[in-house]
Amino acid sequence: MVALRGATGLRTARIGGRVAVGDLVASIGNAHGLGDPSLGAGPVVRLHRSIESTTGSARPLTGLIEARNGVEPGESGGPMVDTAGRVVGITVATGLTAAGDPNGHGYAIPIAAALAAAHRILVKP
Repeated sequence: MVALRGATGLRTARIGGRVAVGDLVASIGNAHGLGDPSLGAGPVVRLHRSIESTTGSARPLTGLIEARNGVEPGESGGPMVDTAGRVVGITVATGLTAAGDPNGHGYAIPIAAALAAAHRILVKP
């Protein structure tokens, strides 16, 4: 959660709905932590995808949107948007080859699931 004080004139992101296989999406982030915004676009290739960490350090992620949109390390936490600029997901992972290099696939938590998780955090006693 982020709280801003004294910020004015900021527009909120528009929230999108569901995506389908074949829909074009783009992920916005900070590839490799280099400081400049990065953007990768491409089609959704699979829905309800489950993935596991290559290091075994985290629980499997389930229910993800998989897109062939060139997500690079460092872009996690950024929005995945549809062609109208509406947020449809939050990027959480980059696909890797067997050699450990990015394979051009990105994975995102659907926005409805991300918003539900944020709500649970905000109302937790």
